[in-house]
Amino acid sequence: MPNKGTTKITAGGSSYDGVAKFTGQSTISYTIKQDYRGKLAGSTVENGHIARRTWSHSTLTTLVKPTETSSSIGEVEQQRYADYISLDRKYSPTSVNFDGGIAQEMHSFDVIRALQDKFGIQIWQGKTALADKVAIAKQLIVDYAAVLYANGSSPQGNKLYVKRWIPSTSTWFGSTTNTESNLTKVQTGSTNVQEIDSNGFIHVIAYADASDGTRPSVVNIDYAMLELKTKMDTPLLEDALYEVDQATYNKINVHPDFTGQKLIDKYPYVEGVQYLNPILIAEGANLAPNLTEWTHPTNSELIETDTIEIYSSGTYQQSVTNIPALPNMEYAYTVEEVSGNGAFIGVNFVDDKGAFISQINAGNNIKEFKFTTPSKCKVIQIKCSGRATGENTLRFRKPMLNIGSTPKPFVPRNLSYLYANTFLSGYNGVNDVLFKEDRQWKVLRKWERDVLLDPTKFPTGVYPNYSGYKRFGINPQPLINGGYMNVNDGRFCVVKYDGRILQNNSGYTSADQTSLQQSSDGGLKLTVANVDSGFGETYTPSTDEVSAYFNGWKVKNADANGKPTAWVSLVDDQDAPTQTLAYVRANRAAGYTPYKLTYQLVTPKMEIVQVEGDLVVDELTKVTVDSGVVVREKANPVYDSNYSSYSINADVFAESRLKYKPKLYIGIYKNGIEDKKWNIVGGGWGTINSRLRISKDEFDPKAEYTVTYLVLDKHLFTTNTTDVKVSYNQSVRSTTDALTVGQSANTTSISILQNLMTDVLARLKANSL
Repeated sequence: MPNKGTTKITAGGSSYDGVAKFTGQSTISYTIKQDYRGKLAGSTVENGHIARRTWSHSTLTTLVKPTETSSSIGEVEQQRYADYISLDRKYSPTSVNFDGGIAQEMHSFDVIRALQDKFGIQIWQGKTALADKVAIAKQLIVDYAAVLYANGSSPQGNKLYVKRWIPSTSTWFGSTTNTESNLTKVQTGSTNVQEIDSNGFIHVIAYADASDGTRPSVVNIDYAMLELKTKMDTPLLEDALYEVDQATYNKINVHPDFTGQKLIDKYPYVEGVQYLNPILIAEGANLAPNLTEWTHPTNSELIETDTIEIYSSGTYQQSVTNIPALPNMEYAYTVEEVSGNGAFIGVNFVDDKGAFISQINAGNNIKEFKFTTPSKCKVIQIKCSGRATGENTLRFRKPMLNIGSTPKPFVPRNLSYLYANTFLSGYNGVNDVLFKEDRQWKVLRKWERDVLLDPTKFPTGVYPNYSGYKRFGINPQPLINGGYMNVNDGRFCVVKYDGRILQNNSGYTSADQTSLQQSSDGGLKLTVANVDSGFGETYTPSTDEVSAYFNGWKVKNADANGKPTAWVSLVDDQDAPTQTLAYVRANRAAGYTPYKLTYQLVTPKMEIVQVEGDLVVDELTKVTVDSGVVVREKANPVYDSNYSSYSINADVFAESRLKYKPKLYIGIYKNGIEDKKWNIVGGGWGTINSRLRISKDEFDPKAEYTVTYLVLDKHLFTTNTTDVKVSYNQSVRSTTDALTVGQSANTTSISILQNLMTDVLARLKANSL
């Protein structure tokens, strides 16, 4: 996934780090390397690791514990996160200067996120509870190392200490030190996986000797990283790699479109095979979200929804939000009120790796300023802050960020969306196309996707055994006769029940390979490892037994001849409810997803698709092309007696959860009409905008509620957009003509509908209905 670090891959005696290419079938080992790239202060969405440090006003004379909360220590600033990701001698000292005071930085690395971000959710083998994930992580990890480039100083001289947290004893442990005056590599680690705590974190602390009140205690860290080495036989790790054809391989890191970020965009991290679910988003005049969506310090209070008061106890206690930005673009940032001793507004500029570039701050109590983003800027972090020491009340009202050098009057942020309730397929430049023609949205389909290989619909077959695996057949040819582009030319894809993509190889040289042949030759054939199917090495199963495998069943026990006598589910190893071949041949295991086939059509077909929303632009407007929207998912509100309300997507009510974790709610609908009575609150099944709540009095138990939302974990749902063509009206005349044609078409449609309804009502009346 973007911004999730790198994997060091060892193949054939050579190591590859970052974006690299290699050939050969050598054994591959993995070391995950994750730092703070992409990290946004106050958020764990983009990067789950967290760094905390002592403030200058700290009163700590002992090492803080990971579970401890104190006003003396808090999460580091965005600039410091940016400093951590590059070994460039850019750093911000952590310093305290009172007698006995200890400067310290604690780095908490999220092991669960590190594994899932690299290898996908399938790494958890269907488990969802945190405790189960922690247990699996401890089984997968061989050792870990925390790497810092750092130094420290105090009245006792140049010395830095680094220790690891031991959850079982709730103590810091280790004797790693650095006495260099220069920034030097300091590494600590262990093979003891019990150092992963119950929340899935590994904690490391760096500190210096205590200050004497005259000379400070100082810690400097230039770079911080976690390395996790996983077992060689960890399942599904190869899913982190892409196998490409020779023509593509030759372009990688050579052609500009196959280099750097453009290459990463072409090959995004997804689970199994995902299809494009497109979205277009047009910003309104105000790019700044409502203050309810900002990250605020704990010592602050929202006054209504457009005003924040920060009760600061020192410098730079601030509210911030991050906004995607264009490089070399003029912006204006304004607030209607900024008051309090030292109160100011400002912006930080961040690049595509999450690294801090520079900042611009207004003077005290200045309400507006304009700026131009740097050439490498990808994110603007706007802030409401204070630079005065001591206790102060800082007040900010109605923040506004707009494109252009002229500040505009405040308006709330108002996005317009156009989202299509469809998925688009594509491979090797042959892509489905979504377009608008004659006021209708259509898809030119070039692929048939996700045909379930159901053994109750398609005949199965069996072929000679191989060492360690067998070749089975399932023949969907009656479905695709005349529709498949060309037999065995690679223009098809088969996905296994666990999300693994089978290799197209008619030589059948190993398990998990497939070929598509003429119906007379057996149709689709694929190889299955004996450890997956449970069949004995020399046993040749019957076609009914092969059908049982394709229904999600694995052999549990067999007689002396290898013939199966008992079956278990491939999903959870539970026994089949009826231990007969007739049952497992005809019934699918609970929770099992069959193998799926996607293939290119010989003749593309046209479909009319439904879209929602429309784009509204005014002057210079930012339009975002995105992907990953769930349209009108039926919700199951659950009553919460603690709040006398109904909730959707509440973590405490599993039955209320949406299918995917939401990143942003677009609309909540009651019987198809938008219902604005719902409130968004935290603490639900997701990370952002997680739970929806409505009071008991305003809830209608007879209504059907649906939700449209953007998906947080897009790798589970869709992939990236790579090619978009846009046209728009460029004059008042062309816009007026388009509106006139549209109005005429609407009038015609309404007239036709009225005539149809009149006819229907007349027929109903004639039949006394």
